[in-house]
Amino acid sequence: PEQLRGGFGADPIGTLARSGSLPQGWRTARRTLGELGALAQAKYPGVRAGLVSTRPYHEAGATPPQEIAWALATGVDYLRAFLDSGLSLEAAAGQLVFSLGASDRVLESIAKLRAMRWLWFKAMAASAAGVEARRIELHVHASVARRTRRDPWVNLLRGTAEVFAAALGGADSIACAPFDAGIGPSDPFARRLSRNTQLVLRAESHLDAVDDPAAGSYALESLTASFAREAWATFREIEREGGMMRALRHGRVSAALDAERATRSRRIATRREPVLGVSEYPNLGEEPVVRDAVRLEEVEVEIGNAFGDATPEQRHEALLAFVRVLREVDAEPGRIAESALAALRLGVDVFSLGMLLRTGQASLYSEPLTAFRPAEPWEALRTRSDRFLKNHGHRPRAFLATLGPLAEHAARLTWTQNLLAAAGVEAVASAEVHDLETASAKFAAGPTELAVIVCADARHADEAPEVAPVLKAKGATLVLLAGKPSPEVAEALRKRGVDDLLFAGDDVLSTLSRALRALEERS
Repeated sequence: PEQLRGGFGADPIGTLARSGSLPQGWRTARRTLGELGALAQAKYPGVRAGLVSTRPYHEAGATPPQEIAWALATGVDYLRAFLDSGLSLEAAAGQLVFSLGASDRVLESIAKLRAMRWLWFKAMAASAAGVEARRIELHVHASVARRTRRDPWVNLLRGTAEVFAAALGGADSIACAPFDAGIGPSDPFARRLSRNTQLVLRAESHLDAVDDPAAGSYALESLTASFAREAWATFREIEREGGMMRALRHGRVSAALDAERATRSRRIATRREPVLGVSEYPNLGEEPVVRDAVRLEEVEVEIGNAFGDATPEQRHEALLAFVRVLREVDAEPGRIAESALAALRLGVDVFSLGMLLRTGQASLYSEPLTAFRPAEPWEALRTRSDRFLKNHGHRPRAFLATLGPLAEHAARLTWTQNLLAAAGVEAVASAEVHDLETASAKFAAGPTELAVIVCADARHADEAPEVAPVLKAKGATLVLLAGKPSPEVAEALRKRGVDDLLFAGDDVLSTLSRALRALEERS
């Protein structure tokens, strides 16, 4: 037993956040956690009982300060559980492993890990813990939610950036997600590349040869301090309001995540937060990477999976109703079975019913946190394009009416082609158009129903309004303009037949979705 190394991975708060249920409830889980810590301390000195994993929050879109604060609050809750089981503060601290996420935002990931170490040291120092107890055991996992399904080979770069950031941030161990993790079960090739990523960085980049590579960098030190200040304030607020479990159960965690996800969704829709290979520089001609679908009989049903639309409160009430029936001395067997079936229909798992009968402790339910995939809305457009291709033999096409010399609009033309490709639309660019007859003839010659006018800003007021009705007359379902004219010019363009605008900083995701819908309905 003395030679064993590893951990039990007991993380009741993380389990509730991830799956939406905690078998036997918080009190029993907390007591079990403390007992595991006492067992590990007595018989398995190389094994740690508790795991503070922020994976559910990281994958759900948490900011670095949120992730740090929730890890601190969870760690303090687990420390109290170990102390209640009879462990000293130093021994209790030695029973914890922290697991944080790393993303391809390298500087943020490095600063987050450094701030986590700093604040845990601060929290333990405030508790008068010894120097060794202030040290954190830090595991870092890569972000699966940021793995794209389109152009998945770019995920190799994401994985490299994540491992690089984790190593420079001071991780004790690192797990890199395979490049095909967003598609399905990874194959041996993808897993081998994942394992070798950190080996290559260690052997060829010598990331393990410097004690603290980020020390002295103003950008990293400033970012670390900023994350630490915000996280510490959030942590103190959670403690004042009763701890991490209460924050999770009362919806404060999900509310904070919802606000952040709404902000990021707007940035993704405007491409201010680009997704390389998906919303930026997409490859319409890529060969899809296919993985075998998971067979249903091999899927392990997770505890707390709902079979219908029942809320966590309804499932919990069903368990309590089952308890009330059981407590009735003269309860008929039929009533007991009926109550159990009613709970099962609402999504209460059989394990929870069994544990309730055996221990008298009801499981705890809450809404599970769901993953936030930045690439998802753009990949949905590509999926619609694939469906269009299957039904019609070609992808949605757009005719680009380029007005004036190429030198005037070359950059805007490239930007427009790239944007349309992100939605799965093939752009057919015309040669330079200098008159209405040429624009009409070129559009009529191509099998397209979507037209995009591309020109310099100086041509928005004079030439674009003349071209739009010509394109509509030749059968264009939609006419868009690439550019951001003044409000007065934009209104005049709409009166002349321009349906929408495409410009940087606008919600181009919604604009392209509407364009695809119009093409789908027309065809």
